[in-house]
Amino acid sequence: MGPGHGKWFAQGGHWTKSRFPYHDTTWVSEQWPVTLTAEALKSSYEVVLDSGTIVLDGEGATLEVEEEEPCVCANGTPLQGDECPGYAANMCFSCNDGYFLNSQKHCQQHRVCDAGHEQHVAPSGTQDRKCKACDPGHFARSKGTHKCQRHSQCHKEEGQHEVTAPTSQLDRQCVSTKKCTADQYEVKPPTWFEDRICAEKECVCHGGVGALGAQCPAHGSESCLTCVAGLSLTPENTCTCGPKGSNCYFGASMGKWFKSTEFWTQKRFPSNGHTWIMRDVQLTRKADDAAHHVTIDQANLVIGEDGDLVIDG
Repeated sequence: MGPGHGKWFAQGGHWTKSRFPYHDTTWVSEQWPVTLTAEALKSSYEVVLDSGTIVLDGEGATLEVEEEEPCVCANGTPLQGDECPGYAANMCFSCNDGYFLNSQKHCQQHRVCDAGHEQHVAPSGTQDRKCKACDPGHFARSKGTHKCQRHSQCHKEEGQHEVTAPTSQLDRQCVSTKKCTADQYEVKPPTWFEDRICAEKECVCHGGVGALGAQCPAHGSESCLTCVAGLSLTPENTCTCGPKGSNCYFGASMGKWFKSTEFWTQKRFPSNGHTWIMRDVQLTRKADDAAHHVTIDQANLVIGEDGDLVIDG
């Protein structure tokens, strides 16, 4: 502004009689020409002579104007020309692949979608990628830009059932369904979400010990391994006291006539073709057409006062 002011505008040092001011831009007007009397190294990024003059007067009077440092841009192309404010500012014009220009004119890396999410809006050089949660029935295992995948339906395949339920980040996991072995029977059938339950087969035996495991033809069926004293094991693996088809009475401890659903003679004598008695029996009620044949095998049949046994021959 000249010697009338004694200082350069916006600068704390005296004017050219002392030194040329160090400032971004030095503007020299016609009204106040400048005489430089001393060396002024790197004094300004830019000198504008607005119809003014700069006179280099005196030995060693030189003016060195430092070149303006251009803008820089990490991961892109920097601003140039009038758009660049200088000072090596980090300001970008465009960005490399994988980056976009944000509001501060910096190149920012495109985001990747989190696990359980997928790309909803594709990225560009001016906008970031947008993500959304996977739709129901889909999953994304890890971070990335991939699409969500459909959950496996392995649990609906023959011989498979689910062991790990699916989530938005994990697929459904399945394993083969258990098969019952020869010594087992199916307690509970498998479902899509539960395995088959098996247990050892147990057979029943009237008058002996029932078969177990692989020796039992079918769970709950009658199949004997051994018989109690006085009974014999038939080829059909049942225990009998007399000829085949006999209706054996074993006494009150067992509570039933063998091969019959009715209780013993306190109610009625069983109706069967052949009744074999190995324990003492007291008949207290009338038993019409009770049996076609009665065998008393080392036992006693007592017919009480109200008892009446009619054997239908």
